[in-house]
Amino acid sequence: MESTQVAASIRIIAFPRFTVMKSLLAAVLSMCLPGLGQLYKGYFMQAVAWFLLLAVLYGLLYWFIFALVPIVVHLLCIFQAYFMPPSRD
Repeated sequence: MESTQVAASIRIIAFPRFTVMKSLLAAVLSMCLPGLGQLYKGYFMQAVAWFLLLAVLYGLLYWFIFALVPIVVHLLCIFQAYFMPPSRD
């Protein structure tokens, strides 16, 4: 087997795991601070939108209004950070 074929087969095996690890890191970052996972993947405007939306919703949670809504929206933010592809910019 030639060295280029070996290198290509190693890249094919290693690439999906690397992508999963980056997605997992984005989800963890988004769990810590809403929008940080989106920012890590290169989506600046989505990161700002998620951060502002969840800041408002968690602010409403202070007055016990819509107690479940911010938690559900935060989970949506985490799932989006995990499943969206990295930005091509």
